Amino acid sequence: MQANGASLVVELKTVRDLSAVVVTESSPVAFWPFQKNDVIVRINTQQISRPSDILFVWRTGAPLSFEFEVLRGGTRMVFTGTAAEFPGLALPPTPEPPPPPPPPTP
Repeated sequence: MQANGASLVVELKTVRDLSAVVVTESSPVAFWPFQKNDVIVRINTQQISRPSDILFVWRTGAPLSFEFEVLRGGTRMVFTGTAAEFPGLALPPTPEPPPPPPPPTP
């Protein structure tokens, strides 16, 4: 996700034999509530099991305050944040590209 020159990059990776959404880039520092290598478990009540789940939270009427659950350095952490604390939360996400067209029929 990108907004006003800031970047949040997440990838689906295997962590301890489980698929997890891992932050690979979060810049600038303090723009987003996530740090590099955070495993994003939950945002509000939405379990995060794939990168598009994060966009879902933003697109479905982002609240004034967010609750995040992450694994950071092997420790489970739950914290809250607002757009005033993390400017990236106030910005609309970059839309996903449209799906490719179906292949032509013979």
